[in-house]
Amino acid sequence: MKKMLSAAISLILISGVFAQDYKFSGNISSMCGIYIPPSEKSGELSIGDTDLTASIELYKGNGTVFAQGKVGYDAVMKKFTPKLCEAYFDYTSSFWGIRIGSQKVVWGKADEIDITNSVFPSDSTSFFLDDDTLAVNAARLSFTGSIFTVDTYWVPLFRGNKLPFDDDSPLRDALIPKTAKFSTAGNELIIPVGIGQMNKPECRIQNGEYGIKASTYLPLCDISVYGFYGFDKTPILNYEMQTSFNNLIGMKVPSGISITGEYKRMTMIGFDAAFPMGSIVLRIENACFPQRYLQSSTEAILSGGKNSIRKNQFMGLAGIDWMPSNWTFTAQYFYDVVPGEISKLDRTHTFMHGGTVSISRTFLQETLEFSFGGVIAFNDFDSAINFEAKYSATDQLKISAGSYSFLPGPTNDGTYGKFKDLCTAFIKVQYDF
Repeated sequence: MKKMLSAAISLILISGVFAQDYKFSGNISSMCGIYIPPSEKSGELSIGDTDLTASIELYKGNGTVFAQGKVGYDAVMKKFTPKLCEAYFDYTSSFWGIRIGSQKVVWGKADEIDITNSVFPSDSTSFFLDDDTLAVNAARLSFTGSIFTVDTYWVPLFRGNKLPFDDDSPLRDALIPKTAKFSTAGNELIIPVGIGQMNKPECRIQNGEYGIKASTYLPLCDISVYGFYGFDKTPILNYEMQTSFNNLIGMKVPSGISITGEYKRMTMIGFDAAFPMGSIVLRIENACFPQRYLQSSTEAILSGGKNSIRKNQFMGLAGIDWMPSNWTFTAQYFYDVVPGEISKLDRTHTFMHGGTVSISRTFLQETLEFSFGGVIAFNDFDSAINFEAKYSATDQLKISAGSYSFLPGPTNDGTYGKFKDLCTAFIKVQYDF
């Protein structure tokens, strides 16, 4: 709240300078959902979000002040959440520009799959967010020419992903269960699993993060290259077994597992390219993470091993977009490779890959839209599927309904199947102003 108050005061003071032109906008939205089969919670409330979002832009000459805030209530988590989404000052001339403040950054040309964009934080607490991008406190210096743009970033204050580690979070049990089974002296114990501190990098100049994006726009293609040196946005977890003396058997036995975390340094080098061909666009995107700290398995850590192992990681995708008439088709193939021995890592395959597909069609002068999206992991053939119908009753009022399903593979839950208890049907109403 102190950060929000100081940012609001700063914007009010700056607004005196930018009093000539302004733009105010926002929306009120309410989304309600229930769990559906095959979820074991079928019929229970899965989504209960009501949000008020407001944005203001103040202009004068080449300068802009932008701020966006949100006030929401989550009926599932029973939490009231006010937050400042973005707040920055932007100055742009014919050749250069600078943006300072809390700003959202999205890298890459991927659809729903993060490749180069994995270096910036996101909200990982829900699958049902329209925008999961989190803002970073950064300074961006840009240079623009007729066929190129170069953006450089300095991020002095670290921000990681928003994690679903609260006890009431629906994702908590799927990712980290609240209890674990442990066998000792011929008995099976059920012990609690507690999540402790996630240690963030200290606020020091040497802990700053740096990024660069250079893009060129040619007649046959658009190409961007990326470089980033900073911290991984997901912490490396450490598991510590706690014990207590059991008088009945005369020995120490496990009494709980404590989980803590720390954020590790990382480097990313990547590129993307888009090739327009009439109504079709071909896309590729690739990223290399040299000697990245990768999470060790729970068994390896509890057996006395390290909580992470440094290995090279390669991620990429190839996609196609086709937009004939009122249709939109998108398909992608993606991969994630960690060469070498992975038996002590928290992953089951050296080469992980999958595909995504998205299809939408508009009707009634584009006031009604039906869409389908899906992702499948080819290693275990688990998948996630969503359907949605959206109707624009007016230019300001939108009503939508749909579903999200998470399907396990034939033999293993896999990446998406472990969320099978989160299958949901929903209704959403949004009013823009």
